[in-house]
Amino acid sequence: MSSTGPVITAVHQVLPVLKDHAAKTEQDRMIAPEVVDALTATGVFGMPIPVRFGGLQSPLDEQVHALTEIASGCGSAAWCTAIYFTGAWAVSLFPDEAASEVFDDPTTRTSIVSSPTGTLTDDGDHYTLAGTWRFNSGIRHADWDVLGAQLGERHVLVLVPRHDLTVHDDWHTSGLQGTGSNSVTATALRVPRHRVLPYPDTSWARLATHPSNDEDFYHYELYPLLSALNAGPAIGLALAAENFFSQHVNGRGITFTRYGSQRDASITHRQLSEVRMKIIAAIALSDRLATGVHEHAMRRKAHSITERAEARALAAYSTMLAREAVDLVQSASGASSIRRDVPVQRLTRDALAMSLHAALNVDSALELHGRVLLDLPAETAFL
Repeated sequence: MSSTGPVITAVHQVLPVLKDHAAKTEQDRMIAPEVVDALTATGVFGMPIPVRFGGLQSPLDEQVHALTEIASGCGSAAWCTAIYFTGAWAVSLFPDEAASEVFDDPTTRTSIVSSPTGTLTDDGDHYTLAGTWRFNSGIRHADWDVLGAQLGERHVLVLVPRHDLTVHDDWHTSGLQGTGSNSVTATALRVPRHRVLPYPDTSWARLATHPSNDEDFYHYELYPLLSALNAGPAIGLALAAENFFSQHVNGRGITFTRYGSQRDASITHRQLSEVRMKIIAAIALSDRLATGVHEHAMRRKAHSITERAEARALAAYSTMLAREAVDLVQSASGASSIRRDVPVQRLTRDALAMSLHAALNVDSALELHGRVLLDLPAETAFL
């Protein structure tokens, strides 16, 4: 993970703002406005927006690195940014008439829930959308939402201004509280025809006439891209935990032992080394994933089912390693680490929440990968 650039440098410089407002973000169950403003000023929200709309169209590895950097300051902010990255990429697939509406402001933020839990009805000159979508991460600060829906037998994506949706205050969780991943509802919502896109799954045919067709960015594929982006935040949490532990052991003893300084204890040395090994391994898997997704796009080569399953496994296993690193720091930090004002307790809860996401659940991902390695059917469309 060696990607650097002015945006990532700028993100690093605003990390104190993210850390200072992490408790407020969690308490308010949405990203603190000060954090949104600070990240907006870095230009990070422009990373996934096409250059032709005034965005940066940053390489995938730089986007993943930015997410890791953000997560080292605030896990919830990083998770929402990953969603905004995915939403912006999805918008870039829509016809220019729709994309230009969204990207009229290059700092715009678009949330996305691709699961088709809504129904779209064809009413001639327009469509009508109805349904409820859960887990809308970052919706409180989003300008637009991309929602999955069923149009007859077809799975489609529907682009909707956030102000046309009802946002429910129903996000009450133990981890990633600050993502504000509330449910949204649409009732008999009129949708212009240019704001509907066939779902970009394995059978989706890219239009040769699309303005982005000659660009690598346009040829990323949805679920491998999601996997690559989703792997970034957990690594940032692990790096934050490692940094906390390195500082935490200074000047404190291990109660009920002969060690007056945790820094001098042999077990501390082993624990810190293991944390570092897990982080190195997690980064290596994440880098392999991001590189593979980008190289497929460069070669205009579709991922095979086996490669798609591996992408999901790489993201899940990387996240598992990162979570294990955070858990190790928590368990080695003593009883004081459960205090609400000690950041490692938040890191632990956020890492658990990330690892429980369906796309990052390691048991499901490894089972799926093993199935396809044995030439058995995947039996899931989420690849």
